[in-house]
Order: sequence, then structure tokens, then C-alpha cells
Amino acid sequence: MVYQRALPLATRKLTITTTQLGAASALHGAVALATGDVFSERGIARLLVD
Repeated sequence: MVYQRALPLATRKLTITTTQLGAASALHGAVALATGDVFSERGIARLLVD
């Protein structure tokens, strides 16, 4: 379905696989997003202002 809905340029080098994290994959993704936000330039600035 991804290949049918996306432009060929966007999927040219795309490989879709299953996760090796199992049931914890959502948690790992959430931690990665939160960490990226907190330690971004804007995140650090927010921490310093508060």
C-alpha cells in the first residue's frame, strides 16, 4: 500500500521490514522522539528559560 500511495522518488530506496523490538517498539519510538525534542536546540532553550 505504501508503494501505491507514494511517489516513486520517495520510495526509490525505501525498504519496509518488521521490527526487531517487538512489543516495546512503540515505547522505544516514544523515547526517541521525546529525547530528540528535549535535547534539541529549542528544547534546551525551553529548559534554560524555565
